[in-house]
Amino acid sequence: MKNIQAAGTDFLSSESFKYGGNEFNNKMKKTVNNMCEREERPSRWKKGIISILCGKGEKMNCTNFVGVTLYSVAY
Repeated sequence: MKNIQAAGTDFLSSESFKYGGNEFNNKMKKTVNNMCEREERPSRWKKGIISILCGKGEKMNCTNFVGVTLYSVAY
């Protein structure tokens, strides 16, 4: 995972997973184990945030834009 990436629908950044420490890891483990036991996952983790970003070039030219979808990092 790269650093300085936008958080997805879970509002967790990749840095949270890298540098969150034991407390964060234990909470995530408990959450994932709970999901496995119930055989479901949070609905927020199933969704993505669609954003349109301008690439290089003129901002008035539609071909210079690209769509990106931000998904849950935990998913």
